[in-house]
Amino acid sequence: MKKEILCALVVLLLSCSRNGPLPAANFPKDLHVANLEILASDIPPAPYNGLFFTDKNTGFAIARNGKLVKTMDGGLKWSSIVLPVNCFLKDIQFTDNNNGYIVGHDESGVRFFSTRDGGMSWNVIKLGKPNTSSTGMFFLNRNRGFITGINLFVQTSDGGASWSEVLQDNIFGFNDVNFRNHRDGYATSTDGVYYVTYNGGDTWEQKVAGTKEDIRDIYFSQSLHYAVIGNNYLLDLKSRSIVDSMPKPIQKALFLSNDKCIGVGQHFGEGFWPIGDIFLTNDRWKTYEQKKYNVSEAIEVNAITRIDDNKTLMIGNAPEKSMLIMLRY
Repeated sequence: MKKEILCALVVLLLSCSRNGPLPAANFPKDLHVANLEILASDIPPAPYNGLFFTDKNTGFAIARNGKLVKTMDGGLKWSSIVLPVNCFLKDIQFTDNNNGYIVGHDESGVRFFSTRDGGMSWNVIKLGKPNTSSTGMFFLNRNRGFITGINLFVQTSDGGASWSEVLQDNIFGFNDVNFRNHRDGYATSTDGVYYVTYNGGDTWEQKVAGTKEDIRDIYFSQSLHYAVIGNNYLLDLKSRSIVDSMPKPIQKALFLSNDKCIGVGQHFGEGFWPIGDIFLTNDRWKTYEQKKYNVSEAIEVNAITRIDDNKTLMIGNAPEKSMLIMLRY
């Protein structure tokens, strides 16, 4: 029994660590745009918005048009995987090398995909009512997971074979769900409301922040528990106060420590197409460096993951191509 519990905790650490803060001993040197590198990759063009690596070589990317691709050499060569249903894909996560999960949606409702063989084959089930959109997903281990959406907050204890409602009293919806560890987690909602659990999702307590803004994406730094509100202000979920802000073009962020963070997104310039951006800070967004890509390279950068303690990988999407961008530190 003790061995099983230890294994479960190890799996949890593996599943959380790649997109969470680094251990204190592994804090990177200062981040600089000069260390960004475009990889010679054959990734097929698509509007990628999700990326997850199970180890430094094996990774998966999802796109808003339903495309799923896999690499086994760190992002140089990619192969396409056909899912049982084509739909908008929102999020992807693996809890180990074999067990993976994707959430998305179409006009029929939320779609949940799962694999037990490392992505070779996928099962799909439908959740929620028609036209329900997915907003977030997090699995604590291969069996225990949560999905949020518009008027949707559900949980599973059997890897996604069956689901039950977590909270039913929210008439607007939930914007994200994320866990700091195997006990402490958050689910964000509208009108300054969010929920916190201290027991792995068995029970949830409602909190009201000092704002009427919708509370959105959840991030963890070394000691801070953030959620995004308004124009990229960062709400401390412990104190329920705004403590920092990120540049407005940032759509996703990856905190490596309390001070060091990578942000990706896009902004509109003078032309018709937007411009893809990468932002790097070493002092918690007091100052930052910005890399702007031209339209032929990337009109957005919207997929990011840490593949080991020294490298983060991002995908830039252009109208007719996609590219892999590596940051080494």
